[in-house]
Amino acid sequence: MRGKRAARPQHLESLGTRERGRVGATRVEATTRMATLLRTRTAACRATLPRGLGAARPLPAARLQARRPHAARGLSTGALARNARTVAVDHAPRRRTPESVSEVKRVAHVRSVSETTPPSVSASSGASAWQKVFHVVAFAQTFSVWFWHFTPAASYLPGASLFGYFFRYLTFCTYTLQALYYGCAVVSDFAGERLVGRRFTKATGMLAGLVFTMSNVVTIMYYGVMQQFSAPIEGSNLDRPPYLNLSVHAINCLTSWIDIVTTNNMNLCGQTIRLTWAYGLIYTAWMQFIKNHTGLYPYPFIDKLPPVVGPLFIIFTAFVVLQAIFMLARKIREKIGKADVGECDV
Repeated sequence: MRGKRAARPQHLESLGTRERGRVGATRVEATTRMATLLRTRTAACRATLPRGLGAARPLPAARLQARRPHAARGLSTGALARNARTVAVDHAPRRRTPESVSEVKRVAHVRSVSETTPPSVSASSGASAWQKVFHVVAFAQTFSVWFWHFTPAASYLPGASLFGYFFRYLTFCTYTLQALYYGCAVVSDFAGERLVGRRFTKATGMLAGLVFTMSNVVTIMYYGVMQQFSAPIEGSNLDRPPYLNLSVHAINCLTSWIDIVTTNNMNLCGQTIRLTWAYGLIYTAWMQFIKNHTGLYPYPFIDKLPPVVGPLFIIFTAFVVLQAIFMLARKIREKIGKADVGECDV
């Protein structure tokens, strides 16, 4: 009896030791799961925020242990060291990259545009009633004059029978782009960006900048050449309808100036000026091709200039006028509040 009574406390002691071991292991496992869950949630929160704007930081290991002293007792030395390294990495200072800076600018620009949009602008399309009416009228006028060149009434003009048709002239090529732009502007105004898409809206804005610049170049170069040369264009002695010359050399420029102070969608950034340069270079190559094919330039006054220096001088002058008009248009848009300071960075 005494042996059995003496053995009973030893059995209870060993049982208590194993039970305490299980409790300690359970605490360690629970603490490990808690730390893993905390790191997972922290990573998920950081992934949802833009770069450079900061992210949620996990609690330091010391503060976590102070809040849960019973869990700290179950942590081993290696676990505490791993947690300390994790906290040190998570709290390391982050340098703001150029991508994060551009992201901050983009968010600020979107907020400023949404906050400064006047109440007269339609929320669905972003176009005012006056802008819609103007684009409809401008498209009707431009398209009617452009389409007239394909009717029998225009068959007596030189461009109707010469190589390249009327597209041999810079005036007609630019007028074609102007009619195309006003058509796209009407669609964009009434349909809105939600229906036509962001790319269509951006392309329309870039086309607006190109058309404004080139329509002014055409008008300035035309009246400048008319003052310096007699019969500078083909068929200058022919009688044309009164509205024809007025439409392609005056009204085209006037509507462009009205458009610059009317439309909300005109892109005058680097992509647009590069596109305008490309358009000028393409027409220069096309004009030289006509010269090689027919022996004459589409504009007779160029044939009266010195062989190489003359055409290069005309091209250089046209590009200087182009760049000056583009910069002037950009300044005007900023002055009247139609162009935001950071719109070219978006």
